[in-house]
Amino acid sequence: MEWFLNRYHLRAFTRLEVMDHSLPRGNLVSLINERSLVEEEDPHMKVSLVNSDIGMSAHLQSSKTGTTRFFSSNTHSSVVLQGFDQLRVEGLLCDVSLVPGDGDEAFPVHRAMMASASDYFKAMFTGGMKEQDLMCIKLHGVNKVGLKKIIDFIYTAKLSLNMDNLQDTLEAASFLQILPILDFCKVFLISGVSLDNCVEVGRIANTYNLTEVDKYVNNFILKNFLSILNSGEFVKLPFERLAFVLSSNSLKHCSELDLFKAACRWLRSDDLRMEFASKLMKNIRFPMMSPQDLINYVQAVDFMRTDNTCVNLLLEASNYQMMPYMQPVMQSERTAIRSDSTHLVTLGGVLRQQLVVSKELRMYDEKSQEWKSLAPMDAPRYQHGIAVIGNFLYVVGGQSNYDTKGKTAVDTVFRFDPRYNKWMQVASLNEKRTFFHLSALKGHLYAVGGRNAAGELEMATAAGIWKRIGESHMWRQPVWDSLSSFSRELVFLLKLLFHLSKAIPFISLLVPHSHQSTGPCHKYRERRECTEVCNIASDIYQLCDSGQVALPLWASVASSVKLKAGLCGH
Repeated sequence: MEWFLNRYHLRAFTRLEVMDHSLPRGNLVSLINERSLVEEEDPHMKVSLVNSDIGMSAHLQSSKTGTTRFFSSNTHSSVVLQGFDQLRVEGLLCDVSLVPGDGDEAFPVHRAMMASASDYFKAMFTGGMKEQDLMCIKLHGVNKVGLKKIIDFIYTAKLSLNMDNLQDTLEAASFLQILPILDFCKVFLISGVSLDNCVEVGRIANTYNLTEVDKYVNNFILKNFLSILNSGEFVKLPFERLAFVLSSNSLKHCSELDLFKAACRWLRSDDLRMEFASKLMKNIRFPMMSPQDLINYVQAVDFMRTDNTCVNLLLEASNYQMMPYMQPVMQSERTAIRSDSTHLVTLGGVLRQQLVVSKELRMYDEKSQEWKSLAPMDAPRYQHGIAVIGNFLYVVGGQSNYDTKGKTAVDTVFRFDPRYNKWMQVASLNEKRTFFHLSALKGHLYAVGGRNAAGELEMATAAGIWKRIGESHMWRQPVWDSLSSFSRELVFLLKLLFHLSKAIPFISLLVPHSHQSTGPCHKYRERRECTEVCNIASDIYQLCDSGQVALPLWASVASSVKLKAGLCGH
């Protein structure tokens, strides 16, 4: 329990002690105990006496032997500091003089004060160095302005900063290890960053290893890059910072063509910068440009045709543009959308009241907390499979009409490109299916289970196309041909589904570049459950026997996945 007494009570208590001072000691202790605010029955009770007018607080602790008082002053430290500063100004009791490296003016100081505020001076005056016994010490790493700022701060705890004295102060504080001043300089720099000085502030931050300031400058340039492009500050950017900006996923509202032109402008502003051409161009995402822009603007630049690295970058972009079905498995740092966030998207489903199947694709914007519409599919979807490979959204199978029996199942497969907000139809399934599970694994889509108008799916094969995964009812290591490189992962996937449902019917495989469907197939006499696997790299589905186990019928009103944003300004 704590009590806080006002000024009147504190003085009354003090007068009581003085007035009764002539009494015998035993009577004085008795009188004090009788009027104490602390009960004897609770020897641990404490009382705090505070007087803000004189900057004093008193702490009382009672025991059976009497009352012990602990006093502290809120102004003592500042008074002592003022006293030392006055001694310095008058040149009293100073035991050493500091001389800046760029002049001969001496600054008398007290060794104890300097050592208490700086590890550098503490080591100098107590570590057995030769300066320990010198009366005048030359500091070659500090100039006059910086040294004066350091000494004034140590004796007054105050510091004035502007862009004229900032660098001198930073240099002295870094050299002499005055950490509070470094923190003040960081705050000053961050609070003053603008379009006109961001490059200079970044240079200062890099010179003195001010990590927080450097990070802030990077973020500032990313957010204001278009404005900086139109100012004279852009060509002053150092290579490292420009390369960071051009490689960042957080750089928005700039097309890759605009970034390419900006990089060329930076390179041509100084002939010595051409050595950075290939390193800088690696940060431009040429595959994201249109073929027309690559031909009309990029190939027209001389070093893009003569530098081997730049030529390879153009070849990479050309291959990416020429093989649209393989793009999901050709993803690299130069094919990624410039976005630092992902969004939840949902597609299709059934409107409960009307029982109408939807074809809408919607994205949830966490900032505005709203659902936004994207390009709808050509046909509605219900009980379909949905998965993401290389940030492309795949919608597989399902049905276009509300049908709980799966009689209207479809085999069509569509791919959504978030870069351009467009849909593309790719290779269809070998079997129409709905009420199934779809998963993505290492560039392949796995369609597991389901049904269609014929009922539960049965095992089918086509010569040279279909590959068996397993031949018995027990789970074994599958023997594949082209699929052997990821067989363990598939076994894990199938086992996981098996343990979740105690049953697995059907698996299939898609291969994209040929974009061909399989030929006619015959049915086994024995009914077998199976799985389709889609190899994205070849755009072909393959059917594989997975044993006579049944998969649960996966059903959902609307399928949802996480997709990296990169369209509609997000």
